[in-house]
Amino acid sequence: MAGVQAIGTAEEALLKGDVGTIGYLAFRNLDATNYVELGSTTAVYSIKVPAGKGLVVPWDHTNVYAKANTASCDCDYLLIEL
Repeated sequence: MAGVQAIGTAEEALLKGDVGTIGYLAFRNLDATNYVELGSTTAVYSIKVPAGKGLVVPWDHTNVYAKANTASCDCDYLLIEL
């Protein structure tokens, strides 16, 4: 599953379609100013993605929760099923 999602300042899950357990996550913060935090459980964020940066990480969880710092950020992502 891939797409661009607007991540707001309230926590939300990345849309994952028919993906069950996520094996890998590729994520890019398209915003020029604000960072986005990512986590595998609600209200617990283990990754901070700075403005304009991205990452590819193994992700052995069923969801990705995201929250923008100060304003909504468009983010490009790819979820690969385990």
